[in-house]
Formats: sequence, C-alpha cells, structure tokens
Amino acid sequence: MRWLLGSHGYSDGCGVANLDEAVAQTLACRRVMSLPAHWLILNDRGDAGAVLLDMASGSVCWYDEHDIQTVVAGEPVPAADWFNGYAEWAVHCACSDEADQLP
Repeated sequence: MRWLLGSHGYSDGCGVANLDEAVAQTLACRRVMSLPAHWLILNDRGDAGAVLLDMASGSVCWYDEHDIQTVVAGEPVPAADWFNGYAEWAVHCACSDEADQLP
C-alpha cells in the first residue's frame, strides 16, 4: 500500500488524503487506544468519521467518529459503510470527487 501510494501519488480522490498523516495516525492510535494491528487508518475525516483498511480481510470501513471504541474492541460496526477493498473505496472517492467538481 505504501509503495502504491508513494510511487503513484495520493489525494482525496484516491481515498488517502495524506500518506504521512495516515501512517502517523495509525501508529498513534495503536499506541494510545490499542487499535488492533490489522487496521490501517486511511483517512481521518474529522466529524465525518474515519476510514480504515482491514488488512486481514482487505475490506475498507468508513465509520462514524463515535464508533472508534467499537472498532478497537473488535466488535462489528453496524452503521459503517463497507467497501470490498481499497480499489472499490478509491473508485467511490474518485466518483465523489468528480461529482463535487460538476457545475
């Protein structure tokens, strides 16, 4: 993942706004909140929640900001939006980014 984004770039449109922040936030959450090692934070969207990659399954989860404890506890996040992998998440972001730019 790091190679892909580091080699080909990243932006809001690819689902990872800032690679350095994504890595730093993941490491901080693992240290402070005991975020399980199979989760990688792709994008912290503030009040809109956060987007995590489940490296064990390859699924991407966009959950509400209040559900972080549920994620850390390893419980299902029923209100989350799930994507069948990073590619599906990136397409969602690219389509959303294009829709935002329409007149």
